[in-house]
Amino acid sequence: MPPDDDYNRNDNITSILQDNELPSHNQDPSTSQIEEESREIGKQQFSSLPEQLPSEEPIRSRVLMDVFHLMDQIKVPRRHGLANNFSRKLRDALFIIVEEDKNKVEDVLIRNQITWDEKLLKNPGWIFRHVKRKQLLVVAASLVISI
Repeated sequence: MPPDDDYNRNDNITSILQDNELPSHNQDPSTSQIEEESREIGKQQFSSLPEQLPSEEPIRSRVLMDVFHLMDQIKVPRRHGLANNFSRKLRDALFIIVEEDKNKVEDVLIRNQITWDEKLLKNPGWIFRHVKRKQLLVVAASLVISI
């Protein structure tokens, strides 16, 4: 059986309104007046709308894409064996540590006989409280602007 054309065509508001103007066969006489009034109200409301939105206008969704939304979009099962490692590597890739601060913290850690990597694994919160970080997206945007 061939597919029905009504389901395959792209209808715009005008063609939908024209289809609604076709007579209905099994109408109850008491509801036909209500349907006619509703149809007229619908025509008035839809006639002021454009048939298609201009594609040049941006859609304002009020949802901002920042690093945290980006990280949240990547779904990793928490039970996966490498989930924690992946999350750490993603964090380190998106948040670039300022080299000057890293050197100062490394000097303190060396005096306490701890390496940067050991401290980063055991207590990353301590490190991140003592260093500044830049977002990769901001760094990339500034590079693009400077070119």
